[in-house]
Amino acid sequence: FELYRASRTGREEFVRGISNEFPFESFMDLAMKYYSYGDIETALEVLKLSPEQMIVSLWIAYLGNKTENLDDILGSSEASVFPHRVETAAMLRDLIKVNDSWLLKYYLGLIYWNKGLVKEAKELFDLCGEDPGKYWFWLARAKLFNDESIKEEALNKAYKIEPDNWRTVVELSSLLVDKGMASKAVQLCSALEPATSENTRLGLTYARALYRDKQFKECLVFLEEFVILPYEGSVDGKKIYTEVCNRLAVEELNKKHYRLALSFAEKAKRWPLNLGVGKPYDVDERLEDFIIALAGEKRNKKPDYSRVSSVSYTHLRAH
Repeated sequence: FELYRASRTGREEFVRGISNEFPFESFMDLAMKYYSYGDIETALEVLKLSPEQMIVSLWIAYLGNKTENLDDILGSSEASVFPHRVETAAMLRDLIKVNDSWLLKYYLGLIYWNKGLVKEAKELFDLCGEDPGKYWFWLARAKLFNDESIKEEALNKAYKIEPDNWRTVVELSSLLVDKGMASKAVQLCSALEPATSENTRLGLTYARALYRDKQFKECLVFLEEFVILPYEGSVDGKKIYTEVCNRLAVEELNKKHYRLALSFAEKAKRWPLNLGVGKPYDVDERLEDFIIALAGEKRNKKPDYSRVSSVSYTHLRAH
């Protein structure tokens, strides 16, 4: 940048050199360096070279003492607006004095929240009132507040604003499942066709809702078709799959359908490739082995309890 200012490189050459995913953050970082030195003019020069972005535009208006057009700036795209700098917090506090927009309070609240000032963040979110018409504000509010009634109200508002958005569906469905309203969660998820979605969170939320609604066969059918790309800690799909298979095995056992019980228990021991997790070296399969042995015993075949410890055998048989 200093070479550019000394006319030793061109403007395009300097700008082209910043090619990361969020180039405006690099311009912001450089501008804040000059701002910390008290060089407002150079900080403004840097920001004016940045790609358009709301926080950048707010800084330009703030440093240039042109706050009369804040409403136009706040009406621009909110994409990739995640304020996090301490300097931005100070700037937003000053702008709130001249403009009462809920967006300014929201952005300041995000910074406070990120810095661990949860109480101050909640106060700012409360000051936003009922004005926000954006689903992401209500999702953030639901996550910030621990109060169940506030969380439920916020998630319902988010869903009302954007019922076709997977984020609103996932968050509201998860709350409904926790409240024992899994059937309602199933309806919300199925409206977005989770079986054809590539969204892992939506698919797992749907599977969890089916399981908690005791739709075990429907859940198993879904998980056998749904594809989860592997990621670190990717075990949720397999956990639900195993639990569902064991539940179905016990149901068939109680109906004296021992062959089906065996089939589901054997299925529970599988590690389907589509569920995105590989089989560990040492797996606890005592429950599955017990069901298999018990079903074999009921079919008048010699049971094999060798893979079931005496403690688990006694405990499981009692249940």
